[in-house]
Amino acid sequence: MRLFVGFLMPSQLNSLLTYYTRTVPALLRTSPSSGLTSAGTMAIVPLQIQLQYILSLNFLLLAVISSSITNPPSSLNSSIEKEVRHREQKKDINPMDSTTVEYQPHLISLFCEIIDLAGYRRITPRGRDRDIAEKFLSSREIHAGKALLVEVQTRSLPALQQQLHGLMQSIATGRLKKQQSNPKVTDALEFIRQLGATLNLIDSSLASLASAPFSEELGFTCKVDHEYGILKRYKCIGLVQKFDRFLSDTFADLFGDYCSLMNLWYSAAYFPVRIMRRMLKPGAPRLQRKIREKTDEACRIIDAIIRSPIRSDFSFLQESWQDDVDRLSACLNDLTRHVDHSVRFGESDTTDDQDDLSNTSSEEFTKELHESTPEFGTDSNDPTTSSQENVLLNLDLMPRIRRAIPLLKLGRTFFSKLLDTPESKTPFTLSPRVSSYDMGCLKKETSSLCAHILKIVKSTYQPENEDDLHKEMEKILVWSKELSHHFDSSMMLFAFFLIPDPSRIDPPFPEDLLRSSFFELRCQLHLALEQLLAADKNIG
Repeated sequence: MRLFVGFLMPSQLNSLLTYYTRTVPALLRTSPSSGLTSAGTMAIVPLQIQLQYILSLNFLLLAVISSSITNPPSSLNSSIEKEVRHREQKKDINPMDSTTVEYQPHLISLFCEIIDLAGYRRITPRGRDRDIAEKFLSSREIHAGKALLVEVQTRSLPALQQQLHGLMQSIATGRLKKQQSNPKVTDALEFIRQLGATLNLIDSSLASLASAPFSEELGFTCKVDHEYGILKRYKCIGLVQKFDRFLSDTFADLFGDYCSLMNLWYSAAYFPVRIMRRMLKPGAPRLQRKIREKTDEACRIIDAIIRSPIRSDFSFLQESWQDDVDRLSACLNDLTRHVDHSVRFGESDTTDDQDDLSNTSSEEFTKELHESTPEFGTDSNDPTTSSQENVLLNLDLMPRIRRAIPLLKLGRTFFSKLLDTPESKTPFTLSPRVSSYDMGCLKKETSSLCAHILKIVKSTYQPENEDDLHKEMEKILVWSKELSHHFDSSMMLFAFFLIPDPSRIDPPFPEDLLRSSFFELRCQLHLALEQLLAADKNIG
């Protein structure tokens, strides 16, 4: 370090003093002007500057001491400085490599504004102390609420997209220059301040639409919003939760990269040692690329938020049912892989008869998987739905395991009947008069049906021996009864709320709707449960 600072020019020492005595105090005094209410700025900026402040102080002290001992006379220093300037004039120097330090309040202000936005959170208090009592809305209140939601969808959220894109164009494209007159800084400051105002406007609008969105369950408690349309409680709370997740995840991540980029920009403009700037320089293009990618992702998420309130109630449930199909498919994929792995592992230790049984079982598992995959379109390699860890199964339990397969298949068939496909649509849809509470009941019963199938199937192949399986069968008996109950409860709710699709040319009669779609499936499910339980004679 002493060897390096010994070659510092007097002008570079002066630059260090300028940075230390003018720039840092100015940054500490600067307060954000966007009016945002997050409390992150005064906590984040001093901490970041303290670190740089301490490093600069140590560097400055070493430089002064070393310079006083090792620097040549001022006349020689003057000659060296002239030679350096002459060399710089003969080659194209990146503007970020300039050794001149100027006090630039615009750049400092931009740094503070971006740090402030990085910690932005919705300011509206949310919690159980808010008024969540059910109350009927007048037609005037419904009209005003719908108008406010349309305003958020058509103006506020699109404006947020445009401002994010504008900020990205200002900072994350092209080379960064340190001069205060650079229009990038001015444009970025304008977009940052617009972003703050837009976020506050969206916050206040969402607070009016959903008074207390502290949990998803709350969204399904309202029993009086049959006629509210896009203002149904579950839709409004879902909208707020999506936006909150956007702020805490995508938005915060994006502005974390902006903070890193601004740190590079700021350091290149104010840190007077060229070798340090050359170490920082390669990071800017990489961060700019990440910012462009994350801005595109943020705009896609905002598009999804804009569309979410106008989705039909039926499409909301279909999204949940598609998740159930994926979970059941993942379970079948895992089970097939475990069987194949166990058969291959035990081939050398089994008799010919056992080999035939195991190979037959493995082939049936694989056949069922391949027959159902095109229908449901589940990727067996999807890490979000399928476990990639192989489990060694007890092949003596194969007959019991095989009897669990029909449950997976019937469960997927049940949910597939509720989903639209590229080739066809369901012959029914959901009544528009369902309340948020009704939606919650439908979602809960059908999801419980899927969860019980998964618990039963996993309990048949996870035991290591016959005794463990007997213990699990006691649980399976209870779960089987609950599974039948959830299936029948789902059918009851469907009878109330499913109606023939009016867009079809030949819609089925209402009384034939459930019978034609689910009656045979119900009989098959009860038969599969009986066969599974009959395998253990000791369970009565």
